[in-house]
Amino acid sequence: MGRILQGRYDRLLRRTTAQVGFGSKVTEALEDLFPTLDVESLPMELLRASGWHFGSGVVDRTSAVATTNVQQLFNPPGSGLLMTITSLFINVGTLGSVSWGPGFVALADASVPGAERDLRALSIAPTVGLLQREDNGTPSTFGRTVIPASTTLQIVDPNGVAVLAPGTGWLVSTLGTNVNMKTSWQWRERVAEPEELNF
Repeated sequence: MGRILQGRYDRLLRRTTAQVGFGSKVTEALEDLFPTLDVESLPMELLRASGWHFGSGVVDRTSAVATTNVQQLFNPPGSGLLMTITSLFINVGTLGSVSWGPGFVALADASVPGAERDLRALSIAPTVGLLQREDNGTPSTFGRTVIPASTTLQIVDPNGVAVLAPGTGWLVSTLGTNVNMKTSWQWRERVAEPEELNF
């Protein structure tokens, strides 16, 4: 029987307790660890110690004439990272329907990295996650709703709205044309263990 993957937990313990040396720190500290530290529900400052980075970004675009407005958060192919969306805010300029869901190709018109939300660094570094937009892209029909004008739809889940493997994204699209749409994204990203990408 294989051993439980514990590399992330080892890194967390080394950072939070300043331990050095070889061998598994989880194994050495197991009896003391579980009564005092919930390793799966950590606050943001401790998640960083176990390898997570935190991204945020906004896409604001008016679609070209007679085209739909498509935006997405994209995890580039070959990144080696898992990305977990924790919140998504959608605002449209006029009453209209929007859809959201998984995407499997990069969008063509524009692509910029998100910004790191952990301000302990001397500068706000870019993230691997890319914020993208495109006119008349293919919408996803995973979810759909009508949003009144100048109203914000909030999709929030601390456990994760979606998990993006390398080469996948999460799309938001207007179903009408000539619609201004703003999306605001928050997510976390970390290096994936090889076993997490082989399903």
